[in-house]
Amino acid sequence: MNISSRTKQIIQILCRQNDYTTIETIGNQLEVSSRTILRELTFVEKWLSANGHALETKKGTGIRLSGGNKAREDILALLQNEKVEKSFTPEERQNVMLSELLLNKEITKLYYFTRMFHVTEGTLTHDLDKIEERLRKYQLDLIRKPGLGILIEGSEKNKRRAVTDIFYENAGQTQVLNSMRKRTVKDSSERYSSKNIPQNPIYHFLNPAVIDNLEILTRKIEKQLGYQLADDAYSALIIHLAIALQRIRNNERITMDEQILQQLRSTKEFSIAEELAQAIESALNVEIPLAEIGYITMHLKGSKGRNLFYNNEKSITEDFKLVRLAKKMVHVAELETGCYLAENDKLLIGLVQHLGPALNRMKLNLDIRNPLLEEIRKFYPKIFETAKRCVTVLEEQEKIKVPESEIAYIAMHLGAVIEQKKKERQIKYRVAVACTSGIGASRLLSSRIEKEFSNLDIVDLISIINIHEENLTEAGIDFIVSTSYIPDCKIPFIIVNPLLNHEDQKKLEKFISNFHYKQKENKISKQSGILLKEKFEMLSICNQRILQILEHFRLLEELDVKDVDSLIQEICIEFVDNTEERTRLYTDLKNREQLGSTLLKQKEIMLLHCRTSTVKELHFTVFRLQKPIYTRGMNGETERIQAGTVMLAPYDAEKIGLEVLSEITKGLVENDHFSSSIIEGEREEIYNDLSLILGRFYQQKMM
Repeated sequence: MNISSRTKQIIQILCRQNDYTTIETIGNQLEVSSRTILRELTFVEKWLSANGHALETKKGTGIRLSGGNKAREDILALLQNEKVEKSFTPEERQNVMLSELLLNKEITKLYYFTRMFHVTEGTLTHDLDKIEERLRKYQLDLIRKPGLGILIEGSEKNKRRAVTDIFYENAGQTQVLNSMRKRTVKDSSERYSSKNIPQNPIYHFLNPAVIDNLEILTRKIEKQLGYQLADDAYSALIIHLAIALQRIRNNERITMDEQILQQLRSTKEFSIAEELAQAIESALNVEIPLAEIGYITMHLKGSKGRNLFYNNEKSITEDFKLVRLAKKMVHVAELETGCYLAENDKLLIGLVQHLGPALNRMKLNLDIRNPLLEEIRKFYPKIFETAKRCVTVLEEQEKIKVPESEIAYIAMHLGAVIEQKKKERQIKYRVAVACTSGIGASRLLSSRIEKEFSNLDIVDLISIINIHEENLTEAGIDFIVSTSYIPDCKIPFIIVNPLLNHEDQKKLEKFISNFHYKQKENKISKQSGILLKEKFEMLSICNQRILQILEHFRLLEELDVKDVDSLIQEICIEFVDNTEERTRLYTDLKNREQLGSTLLKQKEIMLLHCRTSTVKELHFTVFRLQKPIYTRGMNGETERIQAGTVMLAPYDAEKIGLEVLSEITKGLVENDHFSSSIIEGEREEIYNDLSLILGRFYQQKMM
């Protein structure tokens, strides 16, 4: 016969007692009331009787099992084979009750929960006290109406915050990401089965068909964003949309301050959110109110992109201010740690890419989740304290308070570089790292691996949701180190904690020792020669691309234009004679500009760039305007432009060619002399600065 988990626990407690024990003692151990235990004893006695045993009761003393040690041993053996019915711990019970109350806007009778959990009203009253404490965090009130029931009152915005937090507390990001990852290998009914997601009313939001549609529509908007969302940002947006849709269908409408909404409407993210909302309306037959579009915009503005440092084709920055902030933070870190960090491009690029959405999240008061916060504080206390001092730069400059979750993300970026400086690598195995917590966590895990395992070369950082096994095989990846299970992956992988604790290190050591070394050994003699050959080929291509830029360098002065559109038209005339190709170049430049203008605001320089079929080689041109023009920046503010650059690359440009162009952009951001010569220097002066920047870049590639 099946028994409940609580019945089994009571019998196990009695098996550990030689003498009588009280009902109250058992209740305290299980954190339930005495009345709950008394009600459960009926089932205890029924089970004991069915198995040839009995319960002794002594008034004023308590209860115990009849028989001696042999009887108790027999009972424990029988219990091992019993199937246990689902029961709830106090924490599980409170989570389910809170979820039910948040989802139901009508009064819920207490009797509903006593039947569900088989507990007394006294036990539920204690649970409700705990729930009331949790709700204060969200500025929500638990209303108890004697004789009628209970309900939660407060704003829809705060209710959704509570729902989202409960969702992540119960499912966790890893389970959500794994369910999404299974899209490519399983049908939706299995992806969201009870094996994947714990049973709780909060998961009613995970309608498989709805999630499938949301994933397809969200992937489409990434093209307009200009980057792929990081795994955690992607899953957070999907969950936000799923919760919003369910609340809308329940006529639970959210509001937004009109002034904030108007500010959001001037951003490019609002247009993308609007397009996404229209697609959802069409696909799922639901009306998305304007305020909901505003909250989708906030999510997009605060989302992290997966711009991996090995495959970064974007320029180093979209905003010169972020570079200055990042450099100031790096300087503070240098003073705190004694490590020279100023020339570390990975750290600067990583911080710049992180700070943009991070500042948006904080200014928009979005909830910031960092699942590794406590572990970072525990295992990396010095780096966490260093990050705390670094963020004072942000707090003073932006007049904001940086939460600890965000400090922990900064600590990841710093920790990645500081750990890397402590040990040089000796490469033997080529490894890819898959981490669900964004680029900072990926880099921290990578540096931990490189510190502890000199025989591992981190070749790439990859997304768990979109793994391209053919590309990894072509790159010679031997195995993947992942923070989560990867369904149906043919490449060998091992799962570790993002912080690579001591147990994980031993686990990875064993994995490496059991790896098919002979198969790897056969490749080594060939591989060293291949890698040397590849490096010479890369240097040859790099040399050719630098020569192309220097040969094609031009300075266009006194351009008479009235706006960005006429500027692009004038540039097209200068570059292309053929009308058809001129139209194509105009379209390519305009499409790139629609993703957001690249401006160095303090220097009043605009960076026009795109890939296009109208050129066969790399081009770099500087232009100056007869009189300044004005355009709207990515933050919605009007910006002044007096000069700029044009960088064109063929559609099939190699990675190294794009890196050459990115190096020029980096020079514009970091080298004040170069940017000043762009605005007012002679052609020879600009050419000399350009040559120095490209020369240093080539020397670095030779090392």
